Amino acid sequence: MWPYLLRGGVPEVLPNAWVLADGMWPKANTVEAYLRDVQLVYEVADRNGFSVGQRIQTFRGFSRAELDAIGTRLSQTAQGGQASRATCERRAESVKRFLSFCFEYYKQIQPLSLLEQFQADRNLAIQCRMISRRLKIEGSKGKGPSPAEELTSSEIDLLDSVMHPTSELNPFRGQFVRFRNYCLFHVMRETALRRGELVLLELDDVSLGGTPTIKIRKPTLAQRCRRRDGASMKTRGREVPISQGLACLLEEYRDYWRLQRVVTVRPSAALFLSAKDGRRLSMSSINKIFDALQAVPVVAQLGKRLHPHGMRATSTTEMRRRITAQGRVSGIELKEALSYIGGWTQESPMVAHYTRAAISEKLANILRGRWRGKEDACNE
Repeated sequence: MWPYLLRGGVPEVLPNAWVLADGMWPKANTVEAYLRDVQLVYEVADRNGFSVGQRIQTFRGFSRAELDAIGTRLSQTAQGGQASRATCERRAESVKRFLSFCFEYYKQIQPLSLLEQFQADRNLAIQCRMISRRLKIEGSKGKGPSPAEELTSSEIDLLDSVMHPTSELNPFRGQFVRFRNYCLFHVMRETALRRGELVLLELDDVSLGGTPTIKIRKPTLAQRCRRRDGASMKTRGREVPISQGLACLLEEYRDYWRLQRVVTVRPSAALFLSAKDGRRLSMSSINKIFDALQAVPVVAQLGKRLHPHGMRATSTTEMRRRITAQGRVSGIELKEALSYIGGWTQESPMVAHYTRAAISEKLANILRGRWRGKEDACNE
């Protein structure tokens, strides 16, 4: 079902017209987030006895007191706590884009003189500036983005030993579930797939002969709207190489274990099937796998929270190390390669965000080399 902002069970005209006109319609998760942000403005208006539509229609916008009330609510969580810096930034952007759309909408349907248009634009700029300033101040009180917690090679080896289908420490029941989860673990380890991309993999996306690869396809609009959990909303199509060892694992899973869960009526084309009904796994199932793994005593002793994003960061960091170790790769080429593998745009800061450990190691090696050079010079 496509998201709409409802008030009293009736769609609110301006917010819904905005998201449809603003080019966000293929991204259901973005639309939902932006509409939730704007809904907070309407809640403040109801609580304080003023009309959002009336304030915008007159081109005067909100009063300073009303903007203060809006800014306070936008900087809070549902429980009344301080919202994070990223949440404040997104909400400021949401409300500014909404106001800009509404001002333009009413300018088109109302006859205005040039002076009135100028004054409307000036009022809009003041409104947006005040919202940005207020939420920037409030956002500075909240938490900044937390980098994904990466795993060391020894920690990965420990998880591998626990996840192995024959391990006595394996927390999962049934050989099918154990083998499937072991394959999932290694696919995430080698390819840095998002959990949404993982559950949307299909049999045809895996090529196990010759040079084995996994193809990540950009989902169609129908697939995006059909997935209630928002799986793969960020996906960029790409093809990622995998090792021969992983190819052998996937071949055994595909040709033996998976066949045990295929249903005869409308069988799923998904690569990874649910043990309950033979249908495609959900993103929440991936989270539950990591939760069960986290509960194993030897894993809990690591003191790290296991989650799909951590595996993605670990995989991307390991790729960066391997590419850098080969040498003869420029910084631009390295970023292009990692952006492609990770499914990010060239301009995205996520490459640095997900490979902080490798960057830190490289910086440490450079600094140690300089320090050694200075020490050698002093000893001469």
